[in-house]
Amino acid sequence: MTDLTPSILAEVERALTQPQLLELAKAPLTGLPRVERQRFEVDVPRLAQALLELDSDFQLGRLAFLVSCMKEQWPRFDTEGRLALALVTRLEACLLRAAKSSRILIKPPERMDFRTLVEAVGIRWDEGVPALLGAHLLCMGAMSLLVGHDASRRRARSERFLRGAAQIVSETVAEAEALVMLLDASDQQRLFLAYPERSSAFIVEVCRIRNGFQLFAMLDALQFPADPRGAFPAPAPWVMPLATGEAPPNVPNRVTSPLGFYNWSAWTNTGLAEDRAARLIWGEQPISLIPAIDGMPIVVRGTPWLDRGWPPSLITPIHPAYIPAAKLVQPISPQEFEGWRRKILQMSPAERQSVRAS
Repeated sequence: MTDLTPSILAEVERALTQPQLLELAKAPLTGLPRVERQRFEVDVPRLAQALLELDSDFQLGRLAFLVSCMKEQWPRFDTEGRLALALVTRLEACLLRAAKSSRILIKPPERMDFRTLVEAVGIRWDEGVPALLGAHLLCMGAMSLLVGHDASRRRARSERFLRGAAQIVSETVAEAEALVMLLDASDQQRLFLAYPERSSAFIVEVCRIRNGFQLFAMLDALQFPADPRGAFPAPAPWVMPLATGEAPPNVPNRVTSPLGFYNWSAWTNTGLAEDRAARLIWGEQPISLIPAIDGMPIVVRGTPWLDRGWPPSLITPIHPAYIPAAKLVQPISPQEFEGWRRKILQMSPAERQSVRAS
């Protein structure tokens, strides 16, 4: 990498050769070591070309991490996202190679050395091992670059095998888990939020939501012109600060809260379906899986089915630059509410069963 603006890379790398690098590798989302601001010209096109052409997966991970450090320290660096898009074009292939090596490490046969293990599944030693060793740096760099560029996230989510490869790598490389969460997250989504028992509904818009737990927290914190929630329990005071990246006091290690968010098939002529437990929107699932009608995902808020325990960490942001948000777009008029009610109740038993089964 001697031709890649060496003064920039040397300065960033010098900051990362401190003892805190090991701690950073263990907890990549806690922040980066401080790099003092300097005046220099950043040759973004040459860095992007290097991300596209570097032969070594380990060196690619190293460069991706160093570039992400610059992005963290200087937000105006590469505002066009050229580096993020360049990295996405390499990410899937690198993580697939790392995934092959990762599988070996999970359940290796007895009495077989590591090099033999790697070559036994058809991976060249100089290909699979650097991919796995560089995967933690690669995933950390990818996270910092992707959270700041919408188009690169869309491109990453369109890659056929990227999510699966990252999931496998996460079994041995903790940093890949955050990348899986980002690939599953929804950048922006409008929802139809219905309260059938109170004959009211709203169009809401949510952004940067990682899972159902985070969605529930954001919806429960919305302010409505005429509050439809009635006797629904209010969220604990630490929920919203935690979900939006703050560090509130007195957060328990485990929370018990009622589950009362359902898909549209729970809405019947007589109220909520008797088997509404089978129609719950589960907290672990990405919100992209919420069933929709006419392209609009529908969330039905109703009488909770049960109290369920879960760790508060499930609602924390994926990354400090990817903070969830929600806003009320518009209340639904009585006439519109009736139109949606009829549309949902006229859905066929087969359609209801297919949603129930999902």
